[in-house]
Amino acid sequence: MQFPQGTKDWNGVDPAVLFTCPVTKHITKDAAKIARQIEKEARRADHLVLWTDCDREGENIGAEIADTAGRANPRIDVHRARFNAVTGYDVTRALDNLDKLDTALAAAADVRSELDLRIGAAFTRHLTLSARRHMGMSAPKLLSYGPCQIPTLGLVIEAADRHDTFIPQSFWYLKLFATLPWGKVPFTWTRGRLFDQRAVEILHARTVDRPVLLERVEEAESKVVRPRPMDTIGLQTSMARRYRVPASTTMKVAESLYQRGLLSYPRTETTIFAQTIDLDRILSDISSTPEVARMAARLRELGRVSPRNDGRSDGAHPPIHPTGPATLPGGSVEQKLYDLVTRRFMACQAPDGVDSTMRLSATVGPERFHASFRSVKSKGWREFEGSGGNERGLPEASQVRGLRELPSTGVKLESGQTEPPPLLDEAGLIRAMNDRGIGTDATTAEHVNTIISRNYATRETSAIKPTPLGRGLISGLLGCGASAQALVKPTGRALTEMRMRRVAGGLERPGDVVRQTVDVHTAAWREVLGGTRAIVARMQEQMNA
Repeated sequence: MQFPQGTKDWNGVDPAVLFTCPVTKHITKDAAKIARQIEKEARRADHLVLWTDCDREGENIGAEIADTAGRANPRIDVHRARFNAVTGYDVTRALDNLDKLDTALAAAADVRSELDLRIGAAFTRHLTLSARRHMGMSAPKLLSYGPCQIPTLGLVIEAADRHDTFIPQSFWYLKLFATLPWGKVPFTWTRGRLFDQRAVEILHARTVDRPVLLERVEEAESKVVRPRPMDTIGLQTSMARRYRVPASTTMKVAESLYQRGLLSYPRTETTIFAQTIDLDRILSDISSTPEVARMAARLRELGRVSPRNDGRSDGAHPPIHPTGPATLPGGSVEQKLYDLVTRRFMACQAPDGVDSTMRLSATVGPERFHASFRSVKSKGWREFEGSGGNERGLPEASQVRGLRELPSTGVKLESGQTEPPPLLDEAGLIRAMNDRGIGTDATTAEHVNTIISRNYATRETSAIKPTPLGRGLISGLLGCGASAQALVKPTGRALTEMRMRRVAGGLERPGDVVRQTVDVHTAAWREVLGGTRAIVARMQEQMNA
């Protein structure tokens, strides 16, 4: 999708023109050879089967292929293959159940492309040219705006501001160590922590030289529910948290494994397996390697159960799961990702875990304390995901039930300080974007990568932090007015994403969504024009600080 040739001169065309000028789809130079080949094949064919990815963008590419073939052969019959993995089974099933192209879904992708092009290009040109005009050589080469990247940057800055402006507070609390038959045990004060030192000192005085009396011993078992099957956001956040792998890398590797027939389609919002999916066949297909065969055997020993059905479905793809056996280089990102997905596939079919707990309640004078012990009675699904601790027994309750007074060194008065809320790591940012409707499962990683490549933020070991340039840009936009502020907030983009889903479902007309969304951004545009000098000044202040 592109603007007319006459609008390409940044210095000679008012960027506001880009909101309303015509846009057209064209075949790029790199794709011209492919288009000619499609036309050549179409002239001698009666049927065209589209095998593009089964998501919004894939449907759009399929529509472009169909248009190209149709120009060469208007009589050609177009069919759509729906598949979730590149395996013999899935390909055969898709051929046996050919569908029609979903034109509404393809149109939704065009709406996204047109809006991102118009809005992004107009604001990017204006901001970049204004920075060059007012900042000279210190101006960034490109000051880009994107309807998703800027709200994403806004989330990073919100978290950084909460962290940086946090003022620690001192607190005080009481701590008790008592001796039980199995050793010295810490007890927690039921009041928690208080911010009044004098009050805690008075309460502490009431415990001096008072015995520790055991009041209650309680035992219980609790179920640790198995996880849902894995979606794209779950894959990205798990790889980021466990292995510090950026989401963009995760998606590239997942796509590669999918194309090699080892993984199902990696862009999905689904966390339930449909009843029509043959989980027995999948388990059999992946079990020819020793490690997976061992896990499969253990799953059967534990007693395989049905995956949870309380998740969600995007109606297009199943959860991410392995589709073929894989022998991958040990320690590689490929191996880690495949292992992660395989273990989740096993875990979601394994029994729930069971934990045992014992809670002791004690008093020292009028003050109450408690101690809790937890042990894993049955790991269940946690055998596959490597969590939950070792199975071990609790101390016997009979050892303490007859006790009344517990030996102790007394109650201590302790102090501490509150800690700032954490910065967002990549997994946390992806979750925040997903919760607020910024982007889709297919684009989230791209937006995170963009704010880093544009020097609006940096990716560090444990956090994503805003740069002075990023802070200055967001601060400037927030100072322009209510409509411009909406550019930074996630609510506007979430509404646009919702309307694009309605287009995909045939509930709204593409032209209406484009026109009305452009109108909203035109109001913000006017505020940004009036606040341009202030935006540049905020960036300079931050960059020179």
